[in-house]
Amino acid sequence: MLKLVLLASAPLGDLQFLIYLNKYKTMSEKVATAAFKNVAGHLSRLGEESVALAFFDRSVSCDEGTT
Repeated sequence: MLKLVLLASAPLGDLQFLIYLNKYKTMSEKVATAAFKNVAGHLSRLGEESVALAFFDRSVSCDEGTT
């Protein structure tokens, strides 16, 4: 069960991390850009199937899931 919960939370965690990296550009654009390029290679796992798992993430409210 724990594995399913973690898998369902992955898309939200990835999105939050990308938002954080974007905000970090104001502190160090060079570091943020390098980190984003590195992470971008791993985003291929965010296909339609895995993003659909976000509907089962308990930390996403009903309002957020419908917008």
